Amino acid sequence: MKGLGRRHVSTRQTKYRVKWFLKLSLARKKYTWYERRCSWCSTRRHISSQVNGAYLGSEDLAVTSDGLAFVSSGSSQSSLPSGFLQYLEDNKILSRIILFNFSDPKAWAISLKLSETETFDPKTIRPHGISLVEDTVKGEHILYVINHGESDVLEKFIFKPKTKSLHHTETTPLPGITISNDLAMISEDGFYITSYLNFKSPFMILLEHLVPLSQGALFFYNGTTLTEVVSGLNLPNGIDVSKDHRFVYVALKMENLVQVYSRRVGGQLVLVQTVRLSAGPDNLQEVDQSLLIGVHPIGYKIMVSLYDPRNKAPSSIVKLPLEDGLINEGKKSELFYYNGDLISGSSVAYLHQDKLLIGSVIDTLVLRHVCPQHNQPVNPNNKLG
Repeated sequence: MKGLGRRHVSTRQTKYRVKWFLKLSLARKKYTWYERRCSWCSTRRHISSQVNGAYLGSEDLAVTSDGLAFVSSGSSQSSLPSGFLQYLEDNKILSRIILFNFSDPKAWAISLKLSETETFDPKTIRPHGISLVEDTVKGEHILYVINHGESDVLEKFIFKPKTKSLHHTETTPLPGITISNDLAMISEDGFYITSYLNFKSPFMILLEHLVPLSQGALFFYNGTTLTEVVSGLNLPNGIDVSKDHRFVYVALKMENLVQVYSRRVGGQLVLVQTVRLSAGPDNLQEVDQSLLIGVHPIGYKIMVSLYDPRNKAPSSIVKLPLEDGLINEGKKSELFYYNGDLISGSSVAYLHQDKLLIGSVIDTLVLRHVCPQHNQPVNPNNKLG
């Protein structure tokens, strides 16, 4: 009888484990992840989930003060590896700009309609870096998007909230830049932009990633003229400008560096700080006196993923607190990490209230509900060197 009793208990335990496994499997299929409780809000768990309606590819984003996030999705260009382009085709991934509203996180992200003009065909959009200007006088959101066509150009749009559309107003050529990556607006039609790659052939692009040729640069556009202001950089990636326009922040992915430049007359830049991370920074955003950076924790895995996106790369979001515009290196922390299952190859993040929106080079958007004490890492002992 004791043996039967033990066998009966074992059967119940087995049923419980099977039931638990099935629940976990269903949760994974929905890509909703419940994490351990953090030390600041022990009454609830942190939840990370993929955003409904967000298509594969969410490389960069720009967010308004009232929580509207414009996302460059499905970025494509002929210089990308053939495996990457084939993945886009197989999964019917189209280039577009999508909109996510932080104020209504349960709502689906939507694809914005782009207006057709004599100088712009919406079918030719290949969006990458994205930035915006809020015109408080007219009450307009002006969006600027790097477009990888036959040659890189910058497209200017005005957001029409009633029709959920972008009205194209201007195309700005980018002479002297072969392949750009990101830009940061300082005013309407005034911006800094990164010159990322100097070749379009996949072989030469691979060489640029493997050998530090340091042919990248930063350019400044004053509304009429595009001028090179910093040269000799190794693949400058993301770029952002401080809220007071005193500093410019640049991510050097291949060197695991973030550089801080002080702005001078005429848009000239002077390097004032260099901070080393333990991972490759992609795009960066200043939020609440901190830099939030999408990073690639294992460099070779993101490279492998670019050649075949079926190979997942880990994702991480790093926070660098700012003090008077400079980075406080002693308070670096990691707000988010996943091995690639939920989101592969994180490239950008933005924190609005208690919601962290995360984008990726090839994967969908992820929304993470974070601790209200978001100016602290979820794990206070998790520091990045």
